[in-house]
Amino acid sequence: MRTTLVAGFRTFILVPLLFLLTLVYATVIIVYGLVRPASPLHGRILKRWARTFLRVPPVTFDVDGLDNVDPNTRYVVVANHLSTFDIPLLFWVLPI
Repeated sequence: MRTTLVAGFRTFILVPLLFLLTLVYATVIIVYGLVRPASPLHGRILKRWARTFLRVPPVTFDVDGLDNVDPNTRYVVVANHLSTFDIPLLFWVLPI
């Protein structure tokens, strides 16, 4: 019972917080994208959003095989959506 209450309270607090965080970062990227559309800063902003998004709950993860990723090669990355954190995790850990 106590675990369910704690999880419910945490969800009640974290979902709006993560929504606001995403809204703020999206606004920054949109405005900055209008000013400098081809800037490499967009990637850094996305990585910062992803890192913050994953640290708020906090999320733990293990990543294997990054040595197989070439930053100079183009990739199509597909997430299987096992959780809400798939997309931020991909933005944060992939060096592309």
